[in-house]
This record gives sequence, C-alpha cells and structure tokens, in this order.
Amino acid sequence: MPTSKSLGIKTLAFTERIMRLGYSEEGVERLRASLLRTFVDLLGAQAAWFYGLSGPNLVCLGSFGADETAIKRRLPNGDPGFDRLVQILDRGALQALRKCELCFSQDWIAEHDITRILVFPLRSGESDGSLICAALPKSSSAPPSNVLSAIQTAASSVLARAMKVEMIREDAEANKRSAIRAIDLVRFARAIDVNDAEKIWDRAIEFLPKLFSAGIVSIFLHDEQRNKLILKRVHNQELDEDIEVDLSDTGEKGLMATAIKSRNPWLIEDVESVDATVRDGKKYKSNSCLIIPLHESSENKRLMGVVNLADPEGILVFGEECLDTAAIVGELLGTKVSNALLWAELQKLAVTDSLTGLYVHGHFVDTLGRELKRAKRLAKSLSLLMIDVDLFKRINDIYGHPAGDTALIAIAKCLIANVRESVDLVARYGGEEFAIILPETTKERAVEVANRIRKQIEQMAILNYVERDGKHKITSADVPGAKEFHASISIGVGAYPDDATTYGQLINIADAALYEGKAMGGNKVVSAKGPPQP
Repeated sequence: MPTSKSLGIKTLAFTERIMRLGYSEEGVERLRASLLRTFVDLLGAQAAWFYGLSGPNLVCLGSFGADETAIKRRLPNGDPGFDRLVQILDRGALQALRKCELCFSQDWIAEHDITRILVFPLRSGESDGSLICAALPKSSSAPPSNVLSAIQTAASSVLARAMKVEMIREDAEANKRSAIRAIDLVRFARAIDVNDAEKIWDRAIEFLPKLFSAGIVSIFLHDEQRNKLILKRVHNQELDEDIEVDLSDTGEKGLMATAIKSRNPWLIEDVESVDATVRDGKKYKSNSCLIIPLHESSENKRLMGVVNLADPEGILVFGEECLDTAAIVGELLGTKVSNALLWAELQKLAVTDSLTGLYVHGHFVDTLGRELKRAKRLAKSLSLLMIDVDLFKRINDIYGHPAGDTALIAIAKCLIANVRESVDLVARYGGEEFAIILPETTKERAVEVANRIRKQIEQMAILNYVERDGKHKITSADVPGAKEFHASISIGVGAYPDDATTYGQLINIADAALYEGKAMGGNKVVSAKGPPQP
C-alpha cells in the first residue's frame, strides 16, 4: 500500500509534468493535444479526448488513442451524454462514468474492454469550460482521487494560462486585422466601382474570400419579378450553375431566406443549431457561416442579392468583428449592383426599338462597321439581310395602325427565333424594314437562312380578324368566325467579301437586291449580283 509520502511524490511528479506543458507548447490546440497524450500515459487509459460547448451542443475538440468513428463527435442538447457531461461540468468535480456508451460506440467499448470513463471538468479562471475524458480498460488501475484532483487542477491551470495568452495574442491580431480590413474595404469599394454587373460579380468573388478569410463563398442575385435567388458566382465549392432559391411563401425556408427577413448580416456559430434548411454541397470544415443580404442604399433598401461565407480559415467560427465589415459590404455591393443593372437597362433602352424590342438603326450601323472590321482582320465572311414587309401599307389601311404594329411585333419575334443568340444581330432599320447581321456566315448560308425566314413568315398567321359591316376588326384566334391574315416579306442578301468592302456598300447592295425582289412581286429572296462596278 503506497505511503502518504510516496503519494505526495507521485502527485508532485504528475502535476509537474502537466505544468511543464504550459511552457513548452504554444497555442491552445497544441496544448490540448499534449494534455491528451499525457493523460493517456499517466492514467493508463486507452484513449482521451476533449469535449467543449459550441452553441447548444458538446463537440469533440480533439482526441488521442481512438479513431473518429469510435467517439461520439457531437452530443446535441437533450442527448443523455450531453445532459450527464454538462451536469459534471456545472458541478466542477471529476467523476467516473460507468455508462461508457454515452460517449463511445458499443463495438469500440467491447473491443478494448472499457469499463469506465474518468471525466475531468476544467473550469478555472480563464479556462474554456471544457472536459477531458479518459477511457479506462478493465486492466487499468487509476491513481487515487487526490492525485486525480491534482492532475485536474494542473490541467485547468495550464489551459487557463494558455487561453489567456492566446486571447491577448488574438486581440493584438484583431487590431492588426481591423486596420488591414479597413484598407481592404477601400480596395474592395474601388474594385467594384464599375457599371458592368458581370465585372462586379467577378471582382467581388475575387475580393470577398480574402476580406473575410473565408474558404467558401457564393453570391446570389435577387430576381425581383420571380422572387428567386440566382447563383452568379462561387468560390471553392461545387454547385450547379443553374441553382435557384425560391423566396416565396411556398419556397424553401433556408438560411438565406431567414437572413433576408432580418435585413442584416447573420453570423451563425453552428448551422445545426438553427431551424432552417441547409443546402447539400461540399462538406464543410466548420459549422460557422456568415450570410450577408445585399441591399441598395436607397430609402426602401431594395434586396439585390445575398453573399454566403463559410469555412473561416484558421478558426472555428467567424468573429463578431466581421459583422461591421459585412454590413458595409452588403450596402456597397448591393448599391453597385443596383446601379449597374439600371445602367444596363438604360443602355438597352437607348439602342432598342420600343415597339419590337429590336436594335435601332444607329446601333445596327455601328455594329455592322465593327463586324466588318473584324471580318477583314480574321479573313472571315460577313453577310447582311435587308428585309421589307410586302404591301405593309395595305395592312394599316385595311386593319388600322394598331394591326400594323401587331404585325411588326410578330415578324420581329420570328426573325429573332431564326438567328443565333449573342452572335447575330436583328434590327429595325426603319418603318416596316428590318436588317440582320450574320457574322462568319457565307453568302450561300445566308440565303438559306433568308429562305427559312421567308417561308415561316408566309405560313404564320400574323393577325386574326373578323368581318363586320364590311369592316375588318382585329380579334383573337379563338373567337368564332375569326380568319387568319398572312403577310409576306422580301429579302435582299449581300455579303463581304463577295459583294462589298465597306459597310455602306454592303447596305446599298443588299437593299438593291431587296427592291429587286419587291419589283418581282414580293415574297422573294434575292442575292446580290456581286460587287458594284466602278
């Protein structure tokens, strides 16, 4: 039987070994890892691990001697293990648990013949209110209670000191980061100071991960008409490009929708503790995230989008100091996106026809000049279709000018449907005349396109009407007795380098071919006869 002297020596040796860790290890995480190894060695334990409070849960902060599948990594509030361990933590006295299954899988307990778990609550001074748990096999003989108490006190002391040092270091780093973040905010504001929404998205996804030290970032645009969020950019995460998040009453109640209702940045320490849908995606390293609604700075603060930040680098959770920066970013980015979209709309209105939505004459001429220079530089073909509605005056005279407008709108839609989106350009040249620019298109191919359009216009009903009292009245197709009105068009085709070398020549020669077709009775496609003779 050990004497009091021998126990005293043993206690001194154990506590001295633990106290030395406080001077040899830098940082709380490294100290925790060393404490766990030391506890396993001193107690003859099979494994040791830390539990700490994170929101409403107990989570494993590190382990030694057991793999991740053996230990219950997270004990939610209400779990029997959570309730028992928090009770021990509140009391502050070390205890032995016989119900090992509260923390471990049954298979691991049986494999290693575990009979009890020693729980050491560490609540001393600046300590973090955590627990060291040690799993003891049947063959292990733990030291007496006074030795265990000394070990507990020593561990609490070194951990409290390490946390104090780390807190001082973090405060200094926080002040340094605040200064750096202020500079970065200015750079961010300058970077997104453009009138192109796509450039704003590109620059935002470049700056935001650095500004918030976030491993994962996604940016969504708010589609006001459909009340949906549309994914625009993503950093370091695999998400479908066509993701849309429904914000209506029947839509999903996710984190973004919840944050939008508050109208302020939302800092979440543990997403599993909130009542909201979490989107499946890449496995996160941390449960912490920061969600920033983007609002313009006008009086009504219109919602423009949302930024999501996750996986804070080097720490478990985003800090409260991020909220002020997030609020500034939300207003800066929201206002710039709003201005850019408004600018794009104004630009579009300036170059589009209010009736048909097609480009206007001036924009057509500018584009044709640019495309011709490009065709010459790349040695490519360029074709032009000049289009006129046959006998359009009769439509206005018989059916009225509103009917003429309806006919022009229907024809414009048919033209757009038959060209390449974002490649070809369809314009209203003037009155009932249209033009189509076909980059990198040979004359032969342009004639094929023209004939396809001519046939579709000939076959489609551009108006429906009924005859009453000798007059024609425009109506819808489902009205009994409604008749269809079919129009026709004539098209002239010109091309570079076959027919012209300047955009003026190209317009003139395609226009001449157009009127040649009209002189033949209309409903014709006529190809220009070659370059004009000197």
